[in-house]
Amino acid sequence: MSGGSFGHAYIHVRSFGEALDDKMQDEPPEPEIAAALQAVSAQALKFAEVMRAVEWYYSADIGPETLLERLEKHKL
Repeated sequence: MSGGSFGHAYIHVRSFGEALDDKMQDEPPEPEIAAALQAVSAQALKFAEVMRAVEWYYSADIGPETLLERLEKHKL
């Protein structure tokens, strides 16, 4: 089972980050919360990459060294 040990859950988190970006373009938020929402989007996209690395590790698509490299890249 390649890459699907958690049902590709990372895709949903990535989609959320991308949809939030799109929503902010289409419907700009109030200035006082724009930066906070941009941070949420950025964190969602970053965490989706972390989730993908973990999922791929448990699907035996990457080994422990690669997993640790990817976690370090994202500071986890």
